Amino acid sequence: MADLPTTRGELLGQIAVLRKELRAHRNERLGSLRAINEGFSDEEFSAEHIKLILDSSPVGVGIARTADSLVVYQNQRCADIFGVEIDEVRHARDSWADPADRDAFVGAYERGEPLPDEPARMCRKNGEVFWVLLTFEPIRLAGVDCVLSWIYDVTPLRVAHRALERARDELEQRVEDRTAELARSETALRTILESLPDAVLVCDADARIRHWNAAAEPLFVSAPELGGSLSTLVGPALGEQLQAAASRAIQEQRSLRLGDTELATARGAARVLDIVVSPSPGEGLELHAVFVLRDVTEQRQLELQVQHAARMDSLGQLSGGIAHDFNNMLNGIIGAAELLGLERIPAASPGADELKLILDTAGRAADLTRKLLAFSRSDQQAKVVLDLHEPIRDAIAILRHSVDKRVEISTRLNAPRATIRGDKTQIQNALLNLGINANQAMPRGGVLEISTELVTLDAEACAAEAGELAPGTYVELCVRDTGVGMDEALQAKIFEPFFTTKEVGRGTGLGLSMVYATLESHGGGISVSSELGDHTTFRLLFPAHRDEPLRPTAETVSAATKPLKVLVVDDERSVRRTISAFFTMKGGEVLEASDGREALDLARAHLQDLDLVILDTVMPRMSGPDCLRELRELRPGLPVVMISGHLRNMALRELDDLGIGAFLHKPFRFAQLGRAIEQAMAEA
Repeated sequence: MADLPTTRGELLGQIAVLRKELRAHRNERLGSLRAINEGFSDEEFSAEHIKLILDSSPVGVGIARTADSLVVYQNQRCADIFGVEIDEVRHARDSWADPADRDAFVGAYERGEPLPDEPARMCRKNGEVFWVLLTFEPIRLAGVDCVLSWIYDVTPLRVAHRALERARDELEQRVEDRTAELARSETALRTILESLPDAVLVCDADARIRHWNAAAEPLFVSAPELGGSLSTLVGPALGEQLQAAASRAIQEQRSLRLGDTELATARGAARVLDIVVSPSPGEGLELHAVFVLRDVTEQRQLELQVQHAARMDSLGQLSGGIAHDFNNMLNGIIGAAELLGLERIPAASPGADELKLILDTAGRAADLTRKLLAFSRSDQQAKVVLDLHEPIRDAIAILRHSVDKRVEISTRLNAPRATIRGDKTQIQNALLNLGINANQAMPRGGVLEISTELVTLDAEACAAEAGELAPGTYVELCVRDTGVGMDEALQAKIFEPFFTTKEVGRGTGLGLSMVYATLESHGGGISVSSELGDHTTFRLLFPAHRDEPLRPTAETVSAATKPLKVLVVDDERSVRRTISAFFTMKGGEVLEASDGREALDLARAHLQDLDLVILDTVMPRMSGPDCLRELRELRPGLPVVMISGHLRNMALRELDDLGIGAFLHKPFRFAQLGRAIEQAMAEA
């Protein structure tokens, strides 16, 4: 037999060829029988006559009596197929493996119908089941009706067929499983794609949109459409830029980052997008471009905020350094002026008024320095009971030096009692923010009015106010400008973090949100009313407090200061000279040092005679805190007054841990110095 087929198509083709050959062989043999029958019509053929014709057949041929299926003839091939001897007596009906197959074939033959066009199962003598192709023809031998069967063993083909069917079934199952797996993967990928916060657009080579995810829909002015133009979606200029980037990414077969790009969204706001385009296989051999558009607006604003914070920190450090030197100079001026007043210019003598003017002016300069440092510092102050008018006046003093000279600042502080519990620095910063915004809203000048009133709110009034207010008495602070005003849409967003009407890089959008947070942290509320082209008014409400604010006491030079032996340590000569003169005037003895190392040398030499150390914090070679640590090892109970031109709260707490007796901010008056000395001596 020829090689078995390897595919189902080859197998079916070979079976069809065999069936055709079987029929042709049968017709050829039957033709010979008919020719003999026609030539010898008067005679009946014997089995020997038939045997001579059929023995040479390459297929199995058998003749069985119709009545009892007794096989009266079989050629050698037929005997080999059934595994019997050629002259062995047998019945054809016993060779069927399944009676149902016999009923189907024999029934069709008896009814004159075409036989089933498929192999039949037969049984060899040894019980082995095999497959054959069959055809039946009626024949009459020696006056007996018989059936002529043509038999072709197709078992090898059937085995191959079954193997191919199994392979086909396995392949179909694998295809089905793979298809299901791909479907699951596609579903998972689509789920992931739809859950991405970044917008994703897929475009073909002609910049036509093919796919997009849910995050892309609200990002643009109009929703993406299948087959729509990229330029229609993002605008001609950006569309041309994106198409060029897509072509380049496809050509170079690599991802490209376009960087930050501004885009007007469906909500009308400009957003900053970080865009990356990558090549991707499309349908057939076509390549697509995949755009990933990440909204980085908040991130960039946060970066601006960090940069702003860094600038403010740098400003704080710079202002701290300037304040240190400036306060040292002011301390020398104030000290020298006070010495003149104490020693040479009595209160009623000529020049006393001018001396007072020097002290008052230096005092205002020192106060302005403290206010500027309070605005730039980042450390938080504890809330205390205070008069709201104090931070208002402080903020106004700074604003007068900051706003446009064409802006008139008007105040109406009408609240009879403006006592609140709050953070003076936070309130001052909030007012400065409002004042600076008002100045920017009046580019041609105008009026900035700041007013206070004492108001009482009931439950109904509280419900109408912004924020969660409790019924009670509030100090109302209004900041009104005659600037360009705002529409209702702008007023609705004005307190949102990062919202700004300024150009990129000109503002972080955090000023008014910080004002809102300040009012919220104080248990109050803030609202805004405005008309375009007319005015804007911010109304701030602070809960009133019953306690009285702390009031500074009158400053007089302490009479309790006795002659002392003092070590004065400061790198500023004018500060050393004025402090030394103060103690000398009191009859004391003074040692001077310009840095910590020199101070330690003097302290070791006069360790048991020293009554007090006046120690600056910031000095060359050795700082004040380092010097203080050494002094504590030399003489633990030695009274120390620390002084500084600029010191943050964290550094002050560190000095407290080292056991200082008192601390003074420069510039200071001699009365303050006297109280600090008394405190340090009492705690020693």
